[in-house]
Order: sequence, then structure tokens, then C-alpha cells
Amino acid sequence: MEPPITKEEFKQLISVSGKVRGSGPKNISDLVLKRKGMEGLKKLEKAITEAGYPIDYKDIKLMDFYPMGLAFITLLLSQRLFSFNDKDFQEMGKIDARVGPIKRLFMRFLISLDMAANEAPNMWRRYHTAGNLKVENLDKSKKTLLLRLENFKTIPSHLQYLIGYFSTVLQMIVGKETSCSIKPCQGNEEDCHKFLLKW
Repeated sequence: MEPPITKEEFKQLISVSGKVRGSGPKNISDLVLKRKGMEGLKKLEKAITEAGYPIDYKDIKLMDFYPMGLAFITLLLSQRLFSFNDKDFQEMGKIDARVGPIKRLFMRFLISLDMAANEAPNMWRRYHTAGNLKVENLDKSKKTLLLRLENFKTIPSHLQYLIGYFSTVLQMIVGKETSCSIKPCQGNEEDCHKFLLKW
């Protein structure tokens, strides 16, 4: 029986440049625990450990930095082991935006939409050491916000995670239902991703 992740895939993902706060992989594992129980979480930890990264998710500290690839591997294995889909990954992003230090930080500093737009690049860097997040366009009359994430290598499930994350952050700011979709970057630039948010 083939392992859920090959050594080559693991090596490629774990070596992606950049780090992320522990809240990312921890909240992903929390949803696995909620949906699949302790048996599912142990199955996830076993697969990652056997691939080459011994892990116990309960030991992850929310504000410490971990390899960005750990979040990617956790998402990929959630998909392969438990058939998680785009909706599940978006839910993981929503959880990450709603809980713990991230929510407190947003609620403390991002009172208005204008402040959020100005602070977005700094907020991204507080939680990621790679990538640059920019507000490409904010149109309050049309109730749209276009974010541009540059120089950030990622995987499809993580893009869905970010959809949930960004839409929930915007919802906390505007106090209304929001939506988020991915738009192509001009010229299909590598490692560039755009997110169109509406409220």
C-alpha cells in the first residue's frame, strides 16, 4: 500500500521557503480532531511522522513560527486521508481567522475598512515570513476589495484556506456577509494570487 504522501512530495513541500505561525497548522489539526476524532488526528500525525517530520499537534504553540510546508502537508494529508474538499479547507481558514491571537489583533487594530487596507501587508507579515500581500483595489461604493498576494508559493487547498480566512476577516470588519473568489493575475505570473472580496 502506497503512503498518503511520498518522500519526494514531502521533501518538496517542507522545503518551500517561509514560515507561518503555529495557529495555521494547529487550527487545521483541530478541525481534523473535530470531524474525525482522536483516531483521525493520530492517523494524520502518523502519516506526517512517517514522511519525515515527527509531530504532536497538541505541542504546537500558536504564535511560534513553523515551516510553511507543514501547513501545506497537513492540508494535503487532510485531503488524501479524509477526503476533505474546498469547503472544508475554507472552514479551516475561517476558524483560523476567528480564534485566538489573530482575532484579538484584528479587533484591536483594524477598526475600519480603510485601516484594514492600510495594515494588510503588515498583518500578513506578522503571520507569514514569505509573500507580500497588497490591496490592489478597494471600492467601497461597489463593496469590493481586491487583494494581491505575490511571491508566495502555495498549493490549491491552501488557496481555499485563504478564501475562508480573508472572507472571515472582512466579515469581522464590515459586520456583513462576505464572499471571496480567486482571480488570475495578469500574464499568469508565477506565485501570484488575487482574491476578490465582496460584501
